[in-house]
Amino acid sequence: MKFKADFTNVSEGGGSLAAGEYVCKVTKAELKEGGKGKYIKWELTVGTGPAKGSKTYLNTSLTVKALFKLREFMIACGLEVPKQVVDIDTDKIVGRIVGISMIDSTYVDKAGETKPTTEIKDLYEVVKTEAGWVRAGLAQVDLDGASETPPWSADEDVSEIEI
Repeated sequence: MKFKADFTNVSEGGGSLAAGEYVCKVTKAELKEGGKGKYIKWELTVGTGPAKGSKTYLNTSLTVKALFKLREFMIACGLEVPKQVVDIDTDKIVGRIVGISMIDSTYVDKAGETKPTTEIKDLYEVVKTEAGWVRAGLAQVDLDGASETPPWSADEDVSEIEI
């Protein structure tokens, strides 16, 4: 078999995202069974910048001791999560926009070798402003009434980032 392949923009290594800040769309949620119990594997797809279309993954354990991470993720997705028993529909989280900070890290592979990687260090809510997507706490909004509406809307269509 013969064919052409364009390797011009192919990244080196395993394709993990470089350390940095990214705006992502939640594109998939899968319930998995792990050694310590059930967890949700979230697929996050970068929606802006040179890494647009790249994917990374976040696992949120469903064990009682680790539910804080699921709550943090849901809040970063712009959802209100009261400290009480709640029904969670992952279909309502898929499609949401979230900010992530990736940091350099290492892991030990099956052969016992230490390998470089990156991992999600922080999750945060983002809002769309005239300048683009920014961390929610950093958005500049004129609250003295000089502007008619803020640069984003509560019912904004989060599908604006096309993947």
